[in-house]
Amino acid sequence: MKLIDNPSAYADLWKELEYKSQSRSFFQTKECFDFYSQLTCLQAFAYAVVKENKFRAVIVGFLSRETSKIKQYLSARAIIPAGPMLAPDVSDEEVASLMKYVADDLRNKVIYIETRNFFDYKKYIGAFKNAGFDYDRHLNYKIDVSADSYELCINKKSRQRIKIGIQKGAKFITSPTLLQVKEFYDCLQNLYKTKIKTPLFPFEFFEKLYYEENAHYILIEVENKIIAGVLAVGAEDILYEWYACGDFKNFNNYHPSLLSTYAAIKYAHDNNFKVYDMMGAGVPGKKYGVRDFKSNFGGNLEEYGRFKFIANPVRYAIGCFGIFLMKHF
Repeated sequence: MKLIDNPSAYADLWKELEYKSQSRSFFQTKECFDFYSQLTCLQAFAYAVVKENKFRAVIVGFLSRETSKIKQYLSARAIIPAGPMLAPDVSDEEVASLMKYVADDLRNKVIYIETRNFFDYKKYIGAFKNAGFDYDRHLNYKIDVSADSYELCINKKSRQRIKIGIQKGAKFITSPTLLQVKEFYDCLQNLYKTKIKTPLFPFEFFEKLYYEENAHYILIEVENKIIAGVLAVGAEDILYEWYACGDFKNFNNYHPSLLSTYAAIKYAHDNNFKVYDMMGAGVPGKKYGVRDFKSNFGGNLEEYGRFKFIANPVRYAIGCFGIFLMKHF
């Protein structure tokens, strides 16, 4: 068994694992790693376990790069969207070895490392624990869009509001111009500043993703203005909702967020995806408005959780307190 920190040189082995793995997504592909690597706002990384000339597991992620030195000191983190891509018969030893290698290589660069899982890794909790990663409960929403009856899963009140928005003249834009994507970004940026209150990638991220074939911008236009939208990425038969927003302040009577999410779900169905993954739905038992909103579209609530390795407990505690203050004051 060999551990490597630059699997790009083994593109064929990487692709072979992608075909076989049951925990594959766009976020673990070489294409995603190459996308991260061209950005100045983050630092990409990838690791793999190789055994008998086969990839057994792959991790792809990025290190945040805040512009402020103080913010960087208190929020430097390594994020692994989706979690690891694993061979069907991967062993606990191989998973633990990979995660320990990741932790050892990154521990001096970040405060914490977190996998944001899109698949069920509960059988490997022990392996992650052996590598120093604790499991945190976290939910995802998945919607089956393979059948023509997918719209019936949306609750009646939401369907009525979506119909109102369409009747009032809202248009679905599935092949937007870059200028329209910039309008979407401005809307998203406003949401992050006023509601979410956490950092958002600069426009560079969204502009470069615009040219990736796996990326899909589904936007809502009213009177030649983008009022809402979704940025989703797809691989195989799943379309993942990465970012979404709506301009409530100026266009609330169009129900912009309902429209954009419905448009993305419809797009997934029309383009032969089988599942629309709405991703984050908060912590079980803890009130979360985003989860309530996503429940309007039916689907299944899944607990895939997150694995977290805290490299610097003191800075982590200070950073968490700082985020709490930023969100509440």
